[in-house]
Amino acid sequence: MDSVDTPILVTFSYAGQSGAAGLGLVEELEAQEITATTPQVNGVTIRNLEAKDAKIAALLSGLPESIVNNVLFENVAIDSELGIQARYVNGTLLN
Repeated sequence: MDSVDTPILVTFSYAGQSGAAGLGLVEELEAQEITATTPQVNGVTIRNLEAKDAKIAALLSGLPESIVNNVLFENVAIDSELGIQARYVNGTLLN
């Protein structure tokens, strides 16, 4: 991939919350009730990805009530202005 803003993007942010547009993960979110529509990600592997001239290498943004769990980056090379931005994430491994 060349000149992609954010090659890896996983966000649970609802419209209007910081992170929904892909930037601004410094604002804390208020936990909501867990329902049948609450998003969940667990056990994802991203493998053999190369990207150049990206703005943000990766953005991973879960929710206080639904953390992004166990993301593995394997053989991933990204040239970017900013590195990985993450919040409400657990168990991310870079290999």
